[in-house]
Amino acid sequence: LGAAARRAGAALDAESLAERARRAVASRRVSVRPAADGMAWLSVLGPMKDVVGAFCALSAEEGRRHVVDPDLPAEQWDAAMAAARADTRGKGAWLADRALELLSGRAHGQPQPVEVSL
Repeated sequence: LGAAARRAGAALDAESLAERARRAVASRRVSVRPAADGMAWLSVLGPMKDVVGAFCALSAEEGRRHVVDPDLPAEQWDAAMAAARADTRGKGAWLADRALELLSGRAHGQPQPVEVSL
């Protein structure tokens, strides 16, 4: 029923719908909310195409995380295979870790520097 009402409204005033979409872009933002057990939610509100594009890029990188370059020299091949086998994180954990690494500029496993100003 809600979808039908939106379709009818869009058919009656398509320009108003387009203007709402243009204004919505101005409300893009990043926010942080605490979660249980020392965790937190980092949310990005942005245009659908950009947010989905970012998620697809992360997902594609995750899909390649256990792929080892067959052209690696033999002495690097064993280390690359061992590293791929050692990463036992699930997809969700890997995506979260990689997104935070990219956003913070940290390398994998590098601790997050914290400054406390009193």
